[in-house]
Amino acid sequence: PYVSDKFAYTFGQSSAGLEYTTLSDDLELAAKKYANNLAYIIDHQNIKVTFNQFDVHVNKMAYSLKNNLNLQNGDKIAIWSGNCYEWLVAQHAAFRAGLVVCPLSPLYKQNELSYALKKANVKALLLPGCESKQSSINDFHGVFQKSELDEIKKNLKHLILIDGNNSIPNFQGFEVHFFDKLLENDGNLSEEAKNSVTSDDPAALFFTSGTTGKPKGALISHYHMSNNMKFALAKGLSLNGPVSVPLPLFHAFAGIGASVYPIKHYRP
Repeated sequence: PYVSDKFAYTFGQSSAGLEYTTLSDDLELAAKKYANNLAYIIDHQNIKVTFNQFDVHVNKMAYSLKNNLNLQNGDKIAIWSGNCYEWLVAQHAAFRAGLVVCPLSPLYKQNELSYALKKANVKALLLPGCESKQSSINDFHGVFQKSELDEIKKNLKHLILIDGNNSIPNFQGFEVHFFDKLLENDGNLSEEAKNSVTSDDPAALFFTSGTTGKPKGALISHYHMSNNMKFALAKGLSLNGPVSVPLPLFHAFAGIGASVYPIKHYRP
């Protein structure tokens, strides 16, 4: 693993039964146990996917991120978008590929976007495409063009357009990819690549709101996210029934709870 110094652990008696698994392990297990059960319903996109369908999409995207974009373990991939199915696929594909997801608010303006992309040394950015329905949320392309592109280009190499009309915007100096095209492959991520990711590896970098200063980045491991919901379950959160998520996925509450909880603790 690329984390040279392991995090400190405090050992003691616990009834929680914490597990040393990656988020990719959790999804693969759910896809085997509940293959034909519904995993996600994205109502505004009219999308319903089973655990197996979701796992297939995640595997295809993870393959493209590693082999087409040549991203390496520990590289940061930012998602700058409103809630959508593509967000979920990209997030779990990054987990599987050993990348670190950096969720960004879709309301960010140029100063906020520039700061986050530079601070996190982001290598790939997912954002809405040309004539996206998300244009009502923010002028994504206009904001990006007004950002500190010369500085951002030092690390950011790839732009992935998640929707829109598949026309290529005038983003000079970046490799532009279309999300749906990255799913068009028959390749599976190798077991060697999957096994290179450990539970101690970082999975996500969430930025704070920056209310009193510049936003701070909180780095969260697979171990943390995978075991997070055990504490909610200990407080009586039910395992039964669907999970409704009106909150934005760029926020940790939904990004961890809504995305990981149904996979880790689903019961039919």
